[in-house]
Amino acid sequence: MRSMISERDVPRVLIAPTGFGKTTLAVEYADEIFGFRSTHWIDARDTLFIRDLDAQTVLPTLLEYGEEGSLVVFDDVPYLDDVRAESFSEVVDGLIEAGWEVVVVTEPSFESVLDRHAGCVVVDSTDFLLDDGELASVAAERAVDLKPGAAGSFEPVRVCALAWGEPEDEGRFLDGLTSGLPHDIQLALFVMLVAREGSSEELFHFARALKKDTRRFIETYYPFVGIDSVNEAFCTTPLSIPQIKRIFFASLDSIVSISAFSSADSLVMKLAKLLFTKGEFSRACALVGEFATRSRRLSWLESNLEVLLHAGQPGPVLELVEGFSSTKAPLPSDVATGAMLASIMLDDSKGALRMAARIRGDAACDVWRRCLAALATMRFGSERQRMDARSFIEKHMDEHSFDLMANDEGMLSVSRAMPAVMRAASLGEDDIEGAIAQLEDCGDRICESRIGMLVLTRLVADAAAVCVDDPTCVECAACADDAFERGVSALRGRRRRLAVPDSAEALLYGALAKHADMRGVSFPDDDIERKGRCEIMLLSLAVQKRRLEERRAERRKHRERVLVGEVRAANAHVIERVEPLYIRLFGGMSITRGDEAIGPERFAKRKARTLLAILALNRGREVPRAKLLDALWPGCDERRALNNFYSLWSVLRRALALESGECPYVAKQHMGCMLDMRYARCDVEELDELCNVFKYEQVDLESWIGAYRRICDAYAGDIMPSETESAYISMCRERCRCRITDALATGADRLVDADEPKAALWLAQTAFDRDDRREDLHQTLMRAQIANGRFDAATETYHHLCTYLRDDMGLSPSDASRGLYQRVLVCDDDDSFPRRFPGAKA
Repeated sequence: MRSMISERDVPRVLIAPTGFGKTTLAVEYADEIFGFRSTHWIDARDTLFIRDLDAQTVLPTLLEYGEEGSLVVFDDVPYLDDVRAESFSEVVDGLIEAGWEVVVVTEPSFESVLDRHAGCVVVDSTDFLLDDGELASVAAERAVDLKPGAAGSFEPVRVCALAWGEPEDEGRFLDGLTSGLPHDIQLALFVMLVAREGSSEELFHFARALKKDTRRFIETYYPFVGIDSVNEAFCTTPLSIPQIKRIFFASLDSIVSISAFSSADSLVMKLAKLLFTKGEFSRACALVGEFATRSRRLSWLESNLEVLLHAGQPGPVLELVEGFSSTKAPLPSDVATGAMLASIMLDDSKGALRMAARIRGDAACDVWRRCLAALATMRFGSERQRMDARSFIEKHMDEHSFDLMANDEGMLSVSRAMPAVMRAASLGEDDIEGAIAQLEDCGDRICESRIGMLVLTRLVADAAAVCVDDPTCVECAACADDAFERGVSALRGRRRRLAVPDSAEALLYGALAKHADMRGVSFPDDDIERKGRCEIMLLSLAVQKRRLEERRAERRKHRERVLVGEVRAANAHVIERVEPLYIRLFGGMSITRGDEAIGPERFAKRKARTLLAILALNRGREVPRAKLLDALWPGCDERRALNNFYSLWSVLRRALALESGECPYVAKQHMGCMLDMRYARCDVEELDELCNVFKYEQVDLESWIGAYRRICDAYAGDIMPSETESAYISMCRERCRCRITDALATGADRLVDADEPKAALWLAQTAFDRDDRREDLHQTLMRAQIANGRFDAATETYHHLCTYLRDDMGLSPSDASRGLYQRVLVCDDDDSFPRRFPGAKA
């Protein structure tokens, strides 16, 4: 505000991205200085402003209705080309010379406005950031629960929309962040927001075309990415991966096109690798889950599964796997086994049993993986499930069954440890001491077996629980003490083998610490640093477990709401306020929602428009997904086509989505998709109504002429003439041509019968002009010409038919055509085809 008041005789330019508070500052200035008197507020994004700017009427109109000393605010000035920018500059200069105050509110994409007003006062993005005092007040007000950021932690968010705004303000900030920016700047912003912090060298690795001027532009107008030119580094305001997806997903393919990466998947995989090197495992999983295609997500998870579980990240693993579970495609055995172990690590009994059943039921899966599934069933299953699992394990107890595991580099790499682990699990319910002894038979090899460590962890916890349940039992106490000692021994052995603790060690440490606390015994742990790491990992696992439970509880609530109809009612309430969607296909595709035009730029992929056209051509009928795949990607591998379809469906929904994020216009149901005709209309549907007028309605010359004119005006062109690659669209295009000509021909014949020869000739001639290769249309035209007494024209039509059939088809006219020609020759008076009608020309 101080800058706004300091120099009032020059233009004040407020330039920052959406969500920084530019308009709010202009409103405060107009209120405090002018009290909103003598204030003219112009929405520069309105098409009327552009019209008046082109007509050069903005300046004279303001001077006519205002007076010297008035304030004019040009809000949301969009990017203007050179001619319009020069005109706008002349308007600003003219107002300043007339003694007006001028405030220009714009975004960084229109930075060129500063070039024409060197002496203006500039309030840029840096000036709009919250200072330390405002940041402290926000932290106190919200109890350090700032958005975005982890619960209970303080994140220094200095952008007004994120620190002060409501959810809709945050949404506007995200949606408008890259408005009008070139792709090289968008690429740099995407990389920095995903990485959160790093060096300029890392940034240049992804955005090699980033020039110094561009970096300076980002540093000036996008300070929340925290570019530090002195230290050659960056540190951004924390944004979650879903927020970043909202900003960039629609334009990611275009952004990648100017980079050194071959596809969006390649860029995402490289960024995920960078996050891995920084230990940002959860963020890497979220990035891959939100941006990568299903096949790349699956291959990435397979190759990184062991690292994620080793680092104590079972929660992100399960989130990714849940995304795969929404389809019926089978999971690879590696991924299914990893998901089962992740569920065990988080004490997720339902998830572990679900994955165990999936693995055991897969006959093609390795025997040892199916045995691991049986172990999980024994840990979490019902009595009957445990009995079945025990029988399965006893059946495969032979040590030689697992010799092939010696060459396996997956979850369990030691072949001889497997039988011991299974025996320990079998004995664990009845004989904890014997079970632990079985594990000890493996020696140090058990330290390499994650499932073995999980079994040992359970045995230690069970021993402590048995002792607490019956404190007077001497045998129980001895068993618990023995389990504790053996667990400590295994923990020390693992520490000798691993330089850094992994999740299995952390879980065993947690069980031993809890055992020591319950039994009141000392826990000899002299490695303070390693103990601290284990405690941090246990805390992280607890947080992941809580998030998993919250996510599933929310899903259960949603299902319950669906069952009682609350979701349907809520959606209906939203849909009542939805603007109808109108899809025009003839003469080129155009889409409007109410008064808003949805242009091609909203569709990140061209085939998304083709998909919408196919749904519209089916007019509300469900289209099988297999039919869509064949129409959009003929001859393509089914798995690849399915991945492409999921991506394309997301693009389509995003392009048609309302501000709330809902998309009521299209629906995906089981194995098919459809356009919901309650909220959408298409010109093809109107065409059916017009054609039915000529086929089924009583002859009414006035209404029929209206329908005829409508067909001639609105349906003169073909369906999507620029779409030449889709065989399905070409087929529908030909069908619609036939439908129109058939309707016109039927209408012409009915008009002849109704004694309306002139109108019949209009329809017949139009049908013939649309397709002059059909004999039935020649016959219709001849009937109409005869009815109008135009025998010469009928003769020409017949000769045209003969020439076409002889030269192109090698045929002769049919009896019906020759009969019409005979009537022309003899000119006999027939009730159906009179020689003269009242008013007809001789």
